[in-house]
Amino acid sequence: MKKKRYRKAAASIAAVLCLAAVFWLWGERKEQAKAAVLSEESEIPSTKQAVLELERGDGSMVPVGNREKMNRLEILKNGETVFAIEKRPSENQENFMEWYVTAPFESPQLVNVSDLYSFLDHYASWDCMDSGKEEEFSESGIIVEEEFSDTGVVRIHVGKKEEGKAGRILIESGDSRKFYEMEEERLTAMTTLNPEDFIMGIANLVYLTTVENLEVETQKGSVSFEIETDENNGQIYRAGGKVLDGDAFRELYGKIVSIVTDGTAEKKEKEKEPVLTLRFQRNTDGLKDVEIRYFPYDMENYLIEKDGTAEFLADRKQVDDLIKNLNEYCRKR
Repeated sequence: MKKKRYRKAAASIAAVLCLAAVFWLWGERKEQAKAAVLSEESEIPSTKQAVLELERGDGSMVPVGNREKMNRLEILKNGETVFAIEKRPSENQENFMEWYVTAPFESPQLVNVSDLYSFLDHYASWDCMDSGKEEEFSESGIIVEEEFSDTGVVRIHVGKKEEGKAGRILIESGDSRKFYEMEEERLTAMTTLNPEDFIMGIANLVYLTTVENLEVETQKGSVSFEIETDENNGQIYRAGGKVLDGDAFRELYGKIVSIVTDGTAEKKEKEKEPVLTLRFQRNTDGLKDVEIRYFPYDMENYLIEKDGTAEFLADRKQVDDLIKNLNEYCRKR
């Protein structure tokens, strides 16, 4: 079975550990989350890193828009969206906007923003060599579309490659059409982005302060945790009417949210019963409830289904360790 794996850059580690702090991912689990990100594939340069490493040239800087006002970036090839990120309402915080990868995945995936704004700087001002001529431009089928909250949509058409010649682009903004030449290597880096290089890749990303009830089901039984949160985000945790030790429960929750996605699934069929089900009921109407289930997939992975959509895999050992911890905690409480 052939499997895509994420090329997690070093910046992803910082982002994962930042989230780990939010979720009380301390000690051993923090190290496990870091190790999951630092796979051997992480040494392979990501397409995001290739853009970040582009040096500013000596030619023209073509202002496409204000990066601080950018809210969408999309790449189309022959009319099909192959990459898209956009700023949209957060799935974990009310009245807050976050960046998500929205294509080609079926469900939005949170972007690792640790170096996203440096990345977007290259798109807010394209580095070109010189102005170009309309008669020398021929469409390649690649279009970069950007949207800004103040100036609207800008479309950048990429010209066909011609051996021995510079790359060509056509920038359309409103009624304006301008042609430019730019280095082929730079143009390729900016238009061949892998969406897997941009996602945060945490499977159970639900902030504890937004949860009112957590129902956990394994093949050995189920338990429901009630969570009471005050206006200062102080919390009391109960199960079966019994108040639980706060530190112990937060440590358990940290283990739940430490599961890292490990690639995309080629097959989506669920042939067996789930080994683990997590149902998060939120404490506010502004955020939707979440259900996450793990199904047997192969000898190395489980298939993750979130709210009925199955796209990603999780390392089998990491999930089995979580199930073991959940069963042990429920026996001891």
